[in-house]
Amino acid sequence: MIAASAAVVVAAVGVADPRPALTELQLAGRVDETLAAVDQTLAEDPEGASELGFDYLRGHLLESQGRIGEANDAFARALDAGAALRSYSLFRLAGNWLAQGHPEVAAGLFARVLSKGAPEPLADSATELLIRTIDAGGDCRLLRQLDTWALAASRKRRIELARADCDLRQGDRQQAANRLLALLSENHEDEPARGAAERLARLEDTETVAATPETALLIGRVFHQNRLFGLSITYLRRGLNGPATASKDDADDLYALARSYFWQQEYLLAAGAFGRLAASSRNPEVKARALYQQARCYELSGNWDAAGRSYRLAYLAEPDGRWSGAALVSALRLEWRGGDESSALELYGVLGQRREWRQLLARAAIFMASSDVVRGRPDRAALWLDHAARATVEVTEVDYWRGRLAELEGRPRDAIESYLATLTARRFHPFAQAARLRLESDALAPAAALLGRQLLRAPDASSQFHAWLLLGDDDPAGAEAREALRARLARTRSARGYLEVDQRPATDWPLWASNLREPEERLLALGMWREGSAAVARHFPVADASLGFTGSYLLSRGEDHRESLRLAEILGQRALAEVPAGLLPRRFLRQLYPLPWSDWIQEHARQRSVEPHLLAALIREESRFDRHAVSGSSARGLTQFVLPTARRLAPQLGLNNLRAAQLHDPEISIALGAVYLAELAGRYGNNAPQVIAAYNAGERQSELWRSYCYSREPEEYLSKVGFPETRQYLERVLISRAEYRELYPEL
Repeated sequence: MIAASAAVVVAAVGVADPRPALTELQLAGRVDETLAAVDQTLAEDPEGASELGFDYLRGHLLESQGRIGEANDAFARALDAGAALRSYSLFRLAGNWLAQGHPEVAAGLFARVLSKGAPEPLADSATELLIRTIDAGGDCRLLRQLDTWALAASRKRRIELARADCDLRQGDRQQAANRLLALLSENHEDEPARGAAERLARLEDTETVAATPETALLIGRVFHQNRLFGLSITYLRRGLNGPATASKDDADDLYALARSYFWQQEYLLAAGAFGRLAASSRNPEVKARALYQQARCYELSGNWDAAGRSYRLAYLAEPDGRWSGAALVSALRLEWRGGDESSALELYGVLGQRREWRQLLARAAIFMASSDVVRGRPDRAALWLDHAARATVEVTEVDYWRGRLAELEGRPRDAIESYLATLTARRFHPFAQAARLRLESDALAPAAALLGRQLLRAPDASSQFHAWLLLGDDDPAGAEAREALRARLARTRSARGYLEVDQRPATDWPLWASNLREPEERLLALGMWREGSAAVARHFPVADASLGFTGSYLLSRGEDHRESLRLAEILGQRALAEVPAGLLPRRFLRQLYPLPWSDWIQEHARQRSVEPHLLAALIREESRFDRHAVSGSSARGLTQFVLPTARRLAPQLGLNNLRAAQLHDPEISIALGAVYLAELAGRYGNNAPQVIAAYNAGERQSELWRSYCYSREPEEYLSKVGFPETRQYLERVLISRAEYRELYPEL
């Protein structure tokens, strides 16, 4: 038999390894020719070709043509060809039996996959599909007999939840309740815990579940974790059954109850619950956190005076604690925007007393500087922008506001240089795009063009780059600068590799020289991009630009978009250290900004009159195009909806009783994203930054940030978004939208 890879084929058939040629055919989409070549190789050397996995490949190709019966025969032969691909062959057979309407047969095969120690890439899917087949009519005895000792804890818990469902179907409600309670006691934060809580809630009207406070709190915690806040309030209130005590568990549960009120927008009830927690706790951190959150409730309800007092109390509760700096900044914003600038400046002075508050000081400085610039008050802004720059706030943002300040003070050359610095950092950053519009204004355009032509005559690459940024591709001199810069960079080996990056031909892959022992490596060598995705990073390292690019492309072909993007972004970071983004090949940029499911994105964006580029950008940043994505707050799918929001929107799509699993359906997820974007655009007048902020942080929070602003300028809004994570999210989405606009103008 064969010790390594192509030895038998080479020896018996007298030809080179056939897999590179087969890979090229598959990459070109020539399925019929690939199948014919596989059949010929199997006929000429059945033993050697089977050892390489050609029976499995044949089954895959036949399945892609809809020839399921023949595919099953091929997968059955692959079972006998060796142990390497046995689990994968069983899995494919099971999937086909399920698709043909035979869940009882499929269930047995999926159970065999798991019982034989499924490879890691298969185990999650096999677990999910086994449970689905049991629900669809498979034999519950398979679950009881399944030995789960070798399964990961998360899969054991999913199996145990399915066993509870079987108990319920067979009328053993007490056994089901015991299993469900055990699941909750073990872990109340994962997906099986959500399922267990929902089932227990349905059982509690019987004698099966004792109505104890402990059980109610367990269920309430799970509903809170999964953002089912109406239900969490019911169970947490029942479990707490009165005012909080000093115990940690009670404090955590009271905090969860208060947060549930908060997310239901019942701000006064939430403020009261936070106040009770602050009053009952002797722990300074718990007290400070509760007062800070109470202040947020008052702020969002419009009671800014009460909010300011609670923020100050949060600071005083633990001046050295983690909430103190954030409380000071929040109080400063309210007092500044409320017209009490002297009190705000006192708080600014307190913020400046601690080194660990430098970033918070910078945000406060940007808040005040942008306020003064948009109001036409230049006298104080320069000092605050200097403070922000020293605190290493986002340089692009500081340079933009310095440019605005220079314009206000009648210093056009300084304004142009500041805007140029903004553009140099990243051309599609939202502040860079705003700087571009300022440079194109009647007031600055002539001087900017003159400076661009002066820089064009300089011999260094930096000046040519700046000339191109100022003049642009539409100006012949700008196009000249671009080509001169490209030619200069192409003379260096490191930059040339990125300027000319392309897929490496399959015949040149180092993969073929490797001893491919792991199943995923063998599958990758057969052109199974999805099944072999776990081996891609190993054999297509990003240290080699063309190999890294090829690996990212193969992963996207296999619909492992998250890993594809990860490789592309690592490669992109290396590339941008050598080459400006605008000079990178379009094929490379499209790998960085891919467009899976483009037809659905376009269709649902058109139906709802939303911008398809924005919808694509949201998906990229929300889920990395990973349809299976689940966040820590139980948001699911491509557009990352939590179940309550999805259920509110679903009737607009004709979907009632939406289930969590449906959020992983790409079309449903994309359609929900389009519906929600349309709703937000209608509410905020197509103000993209506010729409995006609302998508991330909620409508009321988005509106609060708008109330901080003195103008309708998007840039002021961007600078006044209070949450660092939302500010970064806004930047990423707006950058991605600009990239998609440039790369896919036809969308």
